[in-house]
Amino acid sequence: MTSIKHSNVIAVIVAYQPNILLLRKNIEAVREQVDRLIVVDNSESDLALLNLSEQLCVDYYSNGENLGVAQALNVGLKYANSYSGEWLLTLDQDSVLSKDYVEQLLSEYCNHPNLKIASLAGVPIGMSDRVRHAGSVKYLISSGNLVQTSVLNKIGGFRESFFIDYVDYDVSLKLRRLGFTLFACPNVQFSHNLGNVSKKKLIGIEFSVTNHSAIRRYYMTRNRLIIYRENIDFDPSLVVADLTSMCKEVVKIILAECDRKNKCKAILFGICDFFLDRTGKLTRMF
Repeated sequence: MTSIKHSNVIAVIVAYQPNILLLRKNIEAVREQVDRLIVVDNSESDLALLNLSEQLCVDYYSNGENLGVAQALNVGLKYANSYSGEWLLTLDQDSVLSKDYVEQLLSEYCNHPNLKIASLAGVPIGMSDRVRHAGSVKYLISSGNLVQTSVLNKIGGFRESFFIDYVDYDVSLKLRRLGFTLFACPNVQFSHNLGNVSKKKLIGIEFSVTNHSAIRRYYMTRNRLIIYRENIDFDPSLVVADLTSMCKEVVKIILAECDRKNKCKAILFGICDFFLDRTGKLTRMF
């Protein structure tokens, strides 16, 4: 555990039908860096995951079904509160931290006493070009994020109605609205699966596509539109930048991705449900 003794750090790993070998690496990398660790399982039934947790002597909680990333993170927050945790470290199942990751983040926190820092994170390997210098940023992704539990409690935890996607945007913006700083540390890196990204080339132009599934496209569209509506007054530049990204993603889907018909349907469903104020888990097919 970190040598910064005042910090009681609790970690939560959200799992859904994980690669057990990769999850083992994840747990082994983080468990010695924190005071307690819980794996929250969104799979319907995974005895292998339960057995792995018992072997590695970490706590395990099963939802029995997929209740979404935000709900699982809130289980971790309640767990942290029950042990009076000062910090909650949130992790995806396929992230693997570097040695002393947590201590490095806490050192950065202590090195900036004049900043009202609520959340810190390192940068996934391969994304360091996006964050070149340590300092304040507009949002942080969930995985590898170290957040003060007291401020998470102030904003009511993670937004369960989003289910998945843009949960991290929602938390980041709510913290910033309260006047807190989000701090990125590009010198602190970790391994993180960036998804099924592939390179495509059309008329001599090379570009990347993410290949997200249709269901993910639904949640991304619906939730980001909610974020836009709620934050256009607070951070219009962030909204415009992300809206631009969304438009580019649609073009790339039409030009270069597989299953484009279903993905476009999913995007339209997301737009419709945004206007109808439908949130939570999608219960019907496109």
